[in-house]
Amino acid sequence: MRPVWCTLFEYPIELVHLDKDVGMLPLYAARLLGCDAWLAGPTATPEVGAACTARGLSLRPLGRRGLIAAALFVVRHGRRIDVLHLFFISRQMLVLGLLFKSLHRRGRLYVKSDWSVERAAAVRTSGLRASMRDLLLRRLARVATLVTAESQSARRSLEATLPALAGRVDVLPNGIDDLGLAAPLPDVWPLVRKERLAVALGRIGVPQKNHDVLLAALATVDLQSWRFVFIGPVATDFRARAERLLAQRPDLASKILFTGAIGDRAALYQWLNRARLSCLPSLWEGFPLALVEALAFGHRLLVSDRVAGADDVTDGGRFGVLLPPDAASAWAAALQRAIDDPWSDEAEMRAAASHARQRFAWSRQVDVIGTRLGLVPRRDVVGSAPGAVST
Repeated sequence: MRPVWCTLFEYPIELVHLDKDVGMLPLYAARLLGCDAWLAGPTATPEVGAACTARGLSLRPLGRRGLIAAALFVVRHGRRIDVLHLFFISRQMLVLGLLFKSLHRRGRLYVKSDWSVERAAAVRTSGLRASMRDLLLRRLARVATLVTAESQSARRSLEATLPALAGRVDVLPNGIDDLGLAAPLPDVWPLVRKERLAVALGRIGVPQKNHDVLLAALATVDLQSWRFVFIGPVATDFRARAERLLAQRPDLASKILFTGAIGDRAALYQWLNRARLSCLPSLWEGFPLALVEALAFGHRLLVSDRVAGADDVTDGGRFGVLLPPDAASAWAAALQRAIDDPWSDEAEMRAAASHARQRFAWSRQVDVIGTRLGLVPRRDVVGSAPGAVST
């Protein structure tokens, strides 16, 4: 009988989640660990249900958002679940995790913390609630099979902020779909095929993403023959600010572009293959998929130093530069240097892509997770060669 892996997410499941850890971990658990993969969460759209069915995931809607609905789900199904995968260090996670272990003592509990600077700053360090939380965390640390953070800096912050977890946290980064289970991962184009193109990928104009610092930098940078493309859904107020910049600088109208949302992974990969440079100026971030995917296509990276996984992804600065997110002049200077002196070393570009596709492959992460959870990985799948650099 196949073990049941259940990823339980506390937010409404959207299509975008299926290409991130929420959807990728159960998908890879099914393929690599031989599990029946469940994805449970509050109400999801018919499009999400259809996408889950197409990928072989069993969508289990909770009906509503909140602790009560999630707890009732665990009570109903907990004894059938072999691995319960929860997110975040939160009250809901503590209650659900301990409830699951009380119902199914042999069940494996995996907590993916998604820890970030923002979460650390919000943690209470004194008072009755903090004492109760720490008591529950100590209990959780004893019964959880696996607790992970996405980077070394996130692990250090988590263990320093919540000492009850000290020595219990493993580092497992987010990954890319190296086996192409959701969409084929194409080979990386050589430099000679790449365009003089820089990109920012994500929810464009959302305050957390801090894309205004890029507008300020672009107002002063000499783009020469380069173009800058914002890839993703665009906030209305941000588009208005961008249009004001273009009205003042009509010479930039053909050089600053917006694609809007791209739901087709093949189309997204095409943009990333064309580009040479990616910018992520977030005010805070854990381990963003956009950063790893950009590196997987051989990009040089300009990254906010408040992104917890930035040092790991850039390999200590080898493949990118870390910048303060609120310093437009620093972003302008870094952009200008990248434009004036773009990567011309094919071997270095190949090394960047290989670093991302091997170090941050979902197949590699799930191989480790399976071993820690006592689930035997399928050796005929794990270690399959990820996409290469084409010539």
